[in-house]
Amino acid sequence: MKTKERDYYNDIIKLLKELKTLKPEIELGNHIATATSEYKDIWGVSDKELLNALTKYKAQFELFETEETFQEDFSLEEEED
Repeated sequence: MKTKERDYYNDIIKLLKELKTLKPEIELGNHIATATSEYKDIWGVSDKELLNALTKYKAQFELFETEETFQEDFSLEEEED
């Protein structure tokens, strides 16, 4: 029985759509450039590696957004005191 091979291409497209929903003002190229900034040359990057880089980027992005929201909420609470 043949196991189903993961479709990294469609996973990448799905992840890019999620990023577009999270931050519609950021262009697609900016997401890709930032996610792959650790690579000297992305020409030879496999779909699997690109998916991993984008997944890591999205996680860092969401963490930053969460921390930023927390700091804003915390500073609002201090102002109310």
